[in-house]
Amino acid sequence: MLNGYFEDNEYEKTYIDHVRHTVRAILHTQNDTYLFVKVKGADLFGERNHIETIGGGVEEGEDLETALAREVLEESGYTVVSARPLGEITDFYNLIHRETHSHFFAAEVDTTVRGETGWTDLEKTLFEGVVELTADEALKILQNPQNPVSRLIYRRDILAFTEALQLRK
Repeated sequence: MLNGYFEDNEYEKTYIDHVRHTVRAILHTQNDTYLFVKVKGADLFGERNHIETIGGGVEEGEDLETALAREVLEESGYTVVSARPLGEITDFYNLIHRETHSHFFAAEVDTTVRGETGWTDLEKTLFEGVVELTADEALKILQNPQNPVSRLIYRRDILAFTEALQLRK
């Protein structure tokens, strides 16, 4: 089972004052492609122009599978058909003083039926949309981070993505 741990070597370490649990999905489609959210814009981390696995925070009292279904629907508009736990990756974001525990799943979605997304105000400023990529296209992008924030995200996401690809073999 997937188990990763990454310190933040991109931004100066000061202190960590909160822990966040998230769910993240390697979303496979019936077209043998994978869905990611395209992040583009600027925030505390600077200019962003990268892809990211779909997911987000686990709410109080919510189990991981329920959080996964909610986050996938909110961020992509698609419903999870099936999901299988991959494991957990812990990483740190010094700039926002956070330790994050990302619970990854390999999930299947049916892209023939799409509902509305439920992006937060912040996501509306940063999300350009959902992109559908082949495994090779995704790996090429994830192996080529362009800035500090994408280096932090891609090392997490490529570890989970390659684990999900191994399970599909």
